[in-house]
Amino acid sequence: MLFGILSRCDSMNEICEGLRALGGKLNHLGLNKAPARSTASDGLRNRDNRFFEDLYFKLVKKYQGDLSDCRTFGLTHKEVLLIDSTTIRRFSDVLKGVGRNPKNDGKKKGGLKVHMLIDAVQSVGRFIKISEAKVHDNNFLKDLELKPHSMVVFDKAYNYYYQFAQWTNKQIYFVT
Repeated sequence: MLFGILSRCDSMNEICEGLRALGGKLNHLGLNKAPARSTASDGLRNRDNRFFEDLYFKLVKKYQGDLSDCRTFGLTHKEVLLIDSTTIRRFSDVLKGVGRNPKNDGKKKGGLKVHMLIDAVQSVGRFIKISEAKVHDNNFLKDLELKPHSMVVFDKAYNYYYQFAQWTNKQIYFVT
């Protein structure tokens, strides 16, 4: 899966074909040949999503010293965080739609919404929350635990005055 993410693959077929193209180099991963698509799919289907979460944060911790920190030079806030979301529509048949104006076919867009808190200094995700696409973006702010003197940057979809007041009292700064 890391190969697929780093190679920007969009499907299991692309991942397996990409691995097959690198056939001679797979021995570095302990593989004699690229896995079949069905084998890779079965492996993912039976794996808990917490495995990937744990792996991600272990890799960030291990390579934290190699991540870029040159962008902190001259900053008064060492904790600069970015917040944004994206909608994944592949699950629209399963999850409820969002939006007031249906598309030409009368269906509202549906799917998953992925909210992410990104450490702007190290360019890594710090917190991710996945919800139905219909859930409003500002609900994500309630789940964040931010340190005083942090600077948070986000778009107007996260407009939530009550949360802004709480952050102001805790000396957490924000730009929207």
